[in-house]
Amino acid sequence: SVKYSFNDDNYTFTATLDVKGEECEPPRCEKEHRGLSACQTKNISMSHRSCEPPFEYP
Repeated sequence: SVKYSFNDDNYTFTATLDVKGEECEPPRCEKEHRGLSACQTKNISMSHRSCEPPFEYP
């Protein structure tokens, strides 16, 4: 999930990703994104080793 907060000083939003221990892609991606304008879209890919497809053996 994502939590949004509004900054009254510069009229922008901060989006905070509610993730714990997950690995983001690209590596070291930020869990907090500041300075977002209203209606701005930002795509963030996250992955975790537990989501890897199972190995197939011939």
